[in-house]
Amino acid sequence: MERGRIAIENNNVSVNLANGTVWLSQYQIADLFGVFTSAVNNNIRAILKAGILNEDKICYLFTDSNRKIVPLYNLEMITALAFRLTSHQTEVFRKWLLSRNSTTAILWKLPRIDAMLN
Repeated sequence: MERGRIAIENNNVSVNLANGTVWLSQYQIADLFGVFTSAVNNNIRAILKAGILNEDKICYLFTDSNRKIVPLYNLEMITALAFRLTSHQTEVFRKWLLSRNSTTAILWKLPRIDAMLN
């Protein structure tokens, strides 16, 4: 499975999409945003519990080489997390998102965006 890639380096964001999205594990999201994995896990649970995103659409269960099932989350969840977590990297990512005209239109179409921002 092609998973894509996101990198935040020197206040720049680079995104390489695979089939229109990126798939990252909770650990990769925590590393990307410079936060603890527990913060990512707690916010994923809160987003899903509030019904902001649908788990069936944003989560893919990947089996790694050790036959361990690892949930991967797509760009929609990564974007939602960027607006809920607080770090220098999330700030850079949010600014990058909002600076892109096409992304801004998509962002406001996310269900319950107001709940993510509060």
